[in-house]
Amino acid sequence: MLFHDDIRDKKYDVDFITSAWAFGELAQAAIDYTLSVRMIKEGHSLERFNKYKRNHPLSRQEIGDIRKSLEAFVQHLVKLRIEPKSLKTPSKGVQQFSLEYSLDAPDALHLALASKVCHYFLTNDEELCRKNIKEIDVLLPANFRTKAAVRRHAS
Repeated sequence: MLFHDDIRDKKYDVDFITSAWAFGELAQAAIDYTLSVRMIKEGHSLERFNKYKRNHPLSRQEIGDIRKSLEAFVQHLVKLRIEPKSLKTPSKGVQQFSLEYSLDAPDALHLALASKVCHYFLTNDEELCRKNIKEIDVLLPANFRTKAAVRRHAS
């Protein structure tokens, strides 16, 4: 059984949320993927990706395709009862996570936001899980699934 099936079937005694920042990051990944595929098709090397990216905007069709994909993903999250939240960005917290744990800005931002409203931060980033973050429990989804404290117990 997949982790998202467990979430859908309410097998956990926790609420799942995501942030608007996560959607921004997802959109950027989709943009980068679209541009890198275009570069390869045009015979360009990915070594010059950042320069190419600045000088070759997405077409209207590409933008529309990415928007449709993101909207479909949001609807999928709604079906799973994963709530997208808009949270105030705690700049002091971002700086703290970045400095104390040598994190880049996106990871520091996600952890600063999550640590204000969550007990657990789920990620597939094994390196981030090994940082021993003390403000929030950073876990791989597989490790979260085995945590007895979050499992819904049959009545």
